[in-house]
Amino acid sequence: MSRSTWYVAVIVVPFMLSAAACSSASGDSSPTPTGAATSMGTSSSPVRPGDVPVTVQQWSVNAPTTIPAGPTTFSVKNTGTKEHEFVAYQTDTLAADIPIASYEGEQNRINEDTNGTNVGETGDLDPGATGTLTVTLTPGHYVFFCNLPKHYALGMRLDVTVQ
Repeated sequence: MSRSTWYVAVIVVPFMLSAAACSSASGDSSPTPTGAATSMGTSSSPVRPGDVPVTVQQWSVNAPTTIPAGPTTFSVKNTGTKEHEFVAYQTDTLAADIPIASYEGEQNRINEDTNGTNVGETGDLDPGATGTLTVTLTPGHYVFFCNLPKHYALGMRLDVTVQ
């Protein structure tokens, strides 16, 4: 192999492949916010109005990341091995930027009375349990999360757009 062929194979090709992998096919160069929660099983495709499936487990909230505005019923299944809850929270603040402090006398929770509005929650769900939450969503940014102590900090949060 000549020196120029080696250079192309070892230096140029990997650089071009990594540059292609980092580009957006849609031309949208907006970066994903640092620290924004993403979870396997989430989808950016809108769901049908009215019915939104959600799973909560250690340490993620799995739901569509784009939801239509209007009357919505969340069907929330705890597929984890620990107790969890589901909170729908309307806020202009990204999930990663909401401070973790104390709430209702417990440490390591976010204060649901600041940074936004709690539009509804399921309450605590035992492992394997399913709960429903019916609310009317208005367009905007929401964070779906579990606010049991330490769960939010461990990654049980998801940024969602309602349109």
